Amino acid sequence: MKYFITLLLLVNFNLGFSQDYKFNLLTKYIVNQEDREWERIVYSNVDDSNYFLSLNKTQDENLAYLSDMKNKIVHHFYFIENIENGEIYFTFKFIKSEKLKPISLTSNFRFKFETIKEDSSFKTIKMTGYKNKKMTKIGGISELKVKKHPKNLFPLYRFSYMHLFEYRTDIDLGENCIVESSKIVGELKLECHLAYYKEIALVLKI
Repeated sequence: MKYFITLLLLVNFNLGFSQDYKFNLLTKYIVNQEDREWERIVYSNVDDSNYFLSLNKTQDENLAYLSDMKNKIVHHFYFIENIENGEIYFTFKFIKSEKLKPISLTSNFRFKFETIKEDSSFKTIKMTGYKNKKMTKIGGISELKVKKHPKNLFPLYRFSYMHLFEYRTDIDLGENCIVESSKIVGELKLECHLAYYKEIALVLKI
C-alpha cells in the first residue's frame, strides 16, 4: 500500500489575502528515542524553504500545519485520510490562521558545521550547538549523514526534526544536499532517518 498523498483537495478561504503555496517534494523522517518512535511527514518546495506543510496524526485527531516563515503565519487544518485502490488520499478542512511566534528559548543558540568524513556520494557532518552567541557553551553535538542533491534541503531536515529550531531560517548547512540520517553524540539516544522521499506536484491556494 502506498502510504502518502496522491490527491489533495483544498478550499480557497477568504483570509484577507491570497497566496499560492507550491509543493514538489514529500518526505517522511522517522525519529527514535530509547523505546519511542514517531514520524514527521512534511511537504516542501525544493526551490523555496520559507514554508512547509506538516501532517500530525494523533489518537484523537489529524492536524496539518502550513508554516510560512517569511510571512510569519501558520495555517491550521484538520485532515481526513481515505484509502482507495491501495492509495491514501487526504482532504483538508481549514481551522484558523495565526501569527507565527518566534521561540525565544533558543534564540541565542548558534551552530557550527564541520565535515569529518566524505566520499563521492555522502558526507558525515559534525553539528555543534552552542547555547550562547559567543559560541563558548556547548549545548549538544550531532552527527549528520548527508547525501549530495541538486538543491539545499537542510532546511527541510531542520523543520522536520530540529524541534524548537524549526523556524530558525538562519540555521543552515548551506550546501546542496539532503540529510539521510542523524544521531546525537553522547548519552542521549536520539536518532532520525529519512524513510520516504517522493517528488510531487501540488498547489495550495489560500
